[in-house]
Amino acid sequence: MSQYVTLFHGLVIAKRKLLTHYYLTFMPFIYVTHFKNKNEIPLYFLCVAIATQIRSMTYSEVNIPLLYLLAYSLIMITCIRTNSDNLDFQLLVKELDADLRIKDGDQHGFYSQYNKIDAIKYVVVAYEDNTPIGCGAIKEFDIDTMEVKRMYVPPHKRGMGIASMILKELENWAQELNYKKCVLETGKRQPDAIALYSKNGYTSIPNYGQYIGVENSVCFGKGLNTF
Repeated sequence: MSQYVTLFHGLVIAKRKLLTHYYLTFMPFIYVTHFKNKNEIPLYFLCVAIATQIRSMTYSEVNIPLLYLLAYSLIMITCIRTNSDNLDFQLLVKELDADLRIKDGDQHGFYSQYNKIDAIKYVVVAYEDNTPIGCGAIKEFDIDTMEVKRMYVPPHKRGMGIASMILKELENWAQELNYKKCVLETGKRQPDAIALYSKNGYTSIPNYGQYIGVENSVCFGKGLNTF
């Protein structure tokens, strides 16, 4: 966390000296040199985005206290890799299932049978100051493909980029395990989920497996870049 406070402070100082563009030029090198935790990569690029916005403003337009507050709230969010034995993951999934019970209506029983969390090896949980605020998981679909499962962020934490952060960490993990793509299913009654996946590069694919012919289901896929 202290690295990001220092980094953001440097951006503000750079703006004051009208040197933000030079700072941005060298930021990738600074990151690689000093920040080794890849879970923080999305936050790093968010700082870059904030710095770019600062660069487009005059100094009088920059609300320094507000930007410090924003940066501080963002750097408190971290993702950990775990499995389905994680109690925080289990609690978040209970919240997810309660939400889906309402959205799925009389089809909830059909969907729930495919959403068991027994023995999931690859789970990501997001934390804000040690409080769990989101989760997701991947399961092998075939030899080249992981299926994204159990994505959830509580309503009061949505709109902060947490779901995208979790999704990216799951994709990175799948890549490290030598999988070539990710697939997933969501419901047509979940426009926020559809928007999330579309924003993160997923495209609609024919319904697969148990979702073939299910009117409420929509499936997505995404190829993963190789290292």
